[in-house]
Amino acid sequence: MADGFSFFKNADAEILRLVGEAEAKDAMIADLREKLSAETQRTAELKAFEANIIDLQKELSSMRSEIEQKDAVHAQKMAEIEETKRRLKEQEEILMSKKDCYEKMLSNTVLTEDRVKLQNRPFTDSIIHIDIDELYSVNFKAERYSVSVTADGKMMKIRESPKGRVVCRNSTLLITDLERFLPFTEKRELKSVAKDDTFTVELKAAYT
Repeated sequence: MADGFSFFKNADAEILRLVGEAEAKDAMIADLREKLSAETQRTAELKAFEANIIDLQKELSSMRSEIEQKDAVHAQKMAEIEETKRRLKEQEEILMSKKDCYEKMLSNTVLTEDRVKLQNRPFTDSIIHIDIDELYSVNFKAERYSVSVTADGKMMKIRESPKGRVVCRNSTLLITDLERFLPFTEKRELKSVAKDDTFTVELKAAYT
């Protein structure tokens, strides 16, 4: 009987051992399934992430293509602008050339009727106030003159000077702000004295 009990006891122990191993393996299987599920979920997330990357790459490629097209259009517009600028510059140069020719023609034209008459009058040292800012004399033969007024405003000195600011054309000086010192009411002869290359004009006597 003792041997029979010992057998069953050993059998129960073996069964318990096997049951324990089975439970342990079930637990391992459950853990592996859980890990597999997690890996499967991670794989799905990776696939979704990869899909998003592919979509972004396509969108980026489309944007690059659009940018390249706009760059091409911009480059064409810039080329058109540069061409327009070039043509405008050419037109400006042509206009300036024509303006220079016109000014030269004017400078070489015959004197107006009034100035021709004045030129033919027998004045020796006479200076004529012919307009608001213009003085005329047959003796004005240089291209440029230097003009100054005394502090009391009574006398004006007119000297030949290559660097003078007053230009002489057709024996006529164009003097800016002349009216400040010599008001113009009508064409008149000014009292003046010529010595060497300097003309001295009495301003006060002209309008007193």
